[in-house]
Amino acid sequence: MIKNDFFNWNRFCLTCKKDFMENWKTMFLRFVMLYAVLSIVFCSICFWDCDSVLRGNAHALPTNPLRYFATAAGIYCSLGLVFSSFLLENMRSKTKRIAFLMTPSTMFEKFFFRFLLVCPIYFLAFILAFQLADFTRVLLFSVFYPTISVSLASWSQLLHGQVDMFADWSMTLCFLSFCFFAQSVFGLGSALWFKRVVVKVFASLVVLYTLFFVVDGTLIHLLFKGGMSDFYDSLDFFDWFANQHTVNQVNAVFFFVVGTSIWVLSYFRFKESEIINRL
Repeated sequence: MIKNDFFNWNRFCLTCKKDFMENWKTMFLRFVMLYAVLSIVFCSICFWDCDSVLRGNAHALPTNPLRYFATAAGIYCSLGLVFSSFLLENMRSKTKRIAFLMTPSTMFEKFFFRFLLVCPIYFLAFILAFQLADFTRVLLFSVFYPTISVSLASWSQLLHGQVDMFADWSMTLCFLSFCFFAQSVFGLGSALWFKRVVVKVFASLVVLYTLFFVVDGTLIHLLFKGGMSDFYDSLDFFDWFANQHTVNQVNAVFFFVVGTSIWVLSYFRFKESEIINRL
């Protein structure tokens, strides 16, 4: 009989094993989809580069990996939101919901494993899919364009700050924190609605943004005679003590703290489902 405690490592491992055995096909297909999207995008970028070389518009294939990493960053954030909306997909139907809630483990263990899937494990899976897609690009274009030297996107350039977009480590940290925050929003949406999460979250965000824009715009025009122009000019006052590096660090901490708070809120909303959604 399950003990009424918060977390037990052995029981958590059994919960993970059970979920993997039941959903490994779905997880594998999502990884294949991730790999396929990256492969198509990378091959498209490389094709344009090779075509420019063959047309004489370039003397050599560009070696700057900025386009690959920047495109991958956009895909990581976009698909991360979609995968976060699947956080509690086991709650979408009555049969799966009852089976999921009746699993002999605590609510925290169930939620924590789902969180690991859509955040840390998704990040690691994305890195693996990125590398496989890059190998696929190099292999295909080395065969079809043997006269052009095609190389892998250099991780060393990224890690040593030689890629413009990621030259400042605080910018990378801010981006990852923002993705963590954005995923938490869709995770909360999954805990609230279960079905059509992406559509409902986007609709809610549009409504909230509209309300914020109206209220914020009204307050700015009431407080500043020149409206938005005076408001932006007033922000220059803070430049004397905060550079871009500091701003990135503050934003990274802000997004991480708010994202963590939303994930905690999602857990407590999911915990209520133990009583509300059994029937």
